[in-house]
Amino acid sequence: MSQPCRALVLFGATGDLARRMLWPSLYALHKENLLPAAMQLVGAARQDLGRDEFIGRVREAVRASANAALYDDATFASFAAIGSFWRSHCDSVSASCGWLRSSPSRSASSPTSHATVSWRSGGLCSSSRR
Repeated sequence: MSQPCRALVLFGATGDLARRMLWPSLYALHKENLLPAAMQLVGAARQDLGRDEFIGRVREAVRASANAALYDDATFASFAAIGSFWRSHCDSVSASCGWLRSSPSRSASSPTSHATVSWRSGGLCSSSRR
């Protein structure tokens, strides 16, 4: 039996492709209940953004897209609840993927919780929560 997808990590989450195509498409899938129920969306980018600023950028990307007619505040709030932001340092590669196993909290008590992801030789390395 296959395991359901639990997370989608989108590197370059603040870039042009993500803004124009990926976030609006993921929002449309969410609106139509086509994403797995327990899915978490993780945006990774080099920029040092708080969660609120990142979610604001995703909201504006959806509103400016061809899927803008699908936008409504309640659906976007539920979409934003499955999202988190990781600041990545993508200048090399490291062997540990531990940061994927420890996702940031999405609780109301820590809405800006995020982690720093670093690359070193060999694969993705672990991160620390802020």
